[in-house]
Amino acid sequence: MLTLVGQKDQDGSGRAVRWAFATAAYKIGNLKLALGLDKVDNTPAVVSATPVPYRDSKLTTLGASYQISPLLNLGVQTFHVKYTATASSSAQTLFNAHYLLSKRTALYSTATVTRSGVVAISPLLGVPGTANTTARALAVGMQHRF
Repeated sequence: MLTLVGQKDQDGSGRAVRWAFATAAYKIGNLKLALGLDKVDNTPAVVSATPVPYRDSKLTTLGASYQISPLLNLGVQTFHVKYTATASSSAQTLFNAHYLLSKRTALYSTATVTRSGVVAISPLLGVPGTANTTARALAVGMQHRF
């Protein structure tokens, strides 16, 4: 599967942030491989809703998952973002497991190692990151689909 997407967000003054995304995924038996590329062009420095403006950057991601059994799926994914205006970059690696208890209920775990450069990257959704540090995080839970 291949996906190509472009997006342009414009503020009231006519300045715009542009994104370009490309993703590809391929499944071989129980193994799924994925690759993603993202380019952000914020040349006029449009400020986001947060205090940090979107940064000109290039992101690459590579991931794999393997269905060990009909109930258990394991995965790993890595992200690397390079900021265009600086020599700084950030990276994150995620490890996850998903175990089905029933058709709609599962146990999950996600572990991350996050190395933030000049821009802080969140180690987990809702957990603030800190610039120029390395953070580790773990989430374990139960998911039910309604």
